[in-house]
Amino acid sequence: MIRIKYFFAFLCLSLLISCSDNSSNPEESLEGINVETNYLLTYNVYQKDFLSNELGEFISQEDPIYGYEKEFEGKKSFSFKLIELENKKYLFSQISTDNQGIYLYIPELDINKLIFGGKLDSNLSRFTPGWVKIYDYSNDSWTANEFKIDKDLNGDTLNLVFKISGTKDGSKSVEYVNKTQKVFVSKLVIDMEADIVSKFQKANYTIKTNLRFQFLNNVGIYSISLQENQLFPINKDLIYILQSKYGV
Repeated sequence: MIRIKYFFAFLCLSLLISCSDNSSNPEESLEGINVETNYLLTYNVYQKDFLSNELGEFISQEDPIYGYEKEFEGKKSFSFKLIELENKKYLFSQISTDNQGIYLYIPELDINKLIFGGKLDSNLSRFTPGWVKIYDYSNDSWTANEFKIDKDLNGDTLNLVFKISGTKDGSKSVEYVNKTQKVFVSKLVIDMEADIVSKFQKANYTIKTNLRFQFLNNVGIYSISLQENQLFPINKDLIYILQSKYGV
């Protein structure tokens, strides 16, 4: 009888500890982000050391707005112009979500202009990466985008291999709207190799660069970190940090 009493006492204590542990960890995974028409997001842009994560000087501010929902390149999406490159061209132009993940759209890039300064005499150096999966709800690693291009036109040839690989990178606490909140992190690695041959020139370029995203549950993309690279192009390590989100 005494043993039975001890057993039930131990069982009750174990249940209490279990309930206490569960209540202290309310968010263990990213459930999704909220994308709504006519919501304005404000991002501060800072210089940042990609490896040490040290925040540097304030650079600028960008205010993308979610546009109207539409069908775009096979997905229901909203316009979302973020990370201005030059002449009102942006690294990302559309955002989409579904039950598998979160996606951003990268419009046309011209590697002749961006990498070689427009010096190549070739018409085949443009390509469009398209939809890139920046977070996968079910998998810890995924192929975010991958394709090959082999073109030949009037003596010019382009051979290009492009791949973006994604991985989850845990979670961390941040301060947003005067509250400590948890963000979920993903990392994308971009690998590209291109051979361009024109009538008078031949050039090869290999690039490997990283992007890091942080997401707030039911809010949106909290931050985007980019390494210095020539593909986009970006001449310093940068981080975009969400300051506010509200309807307009």
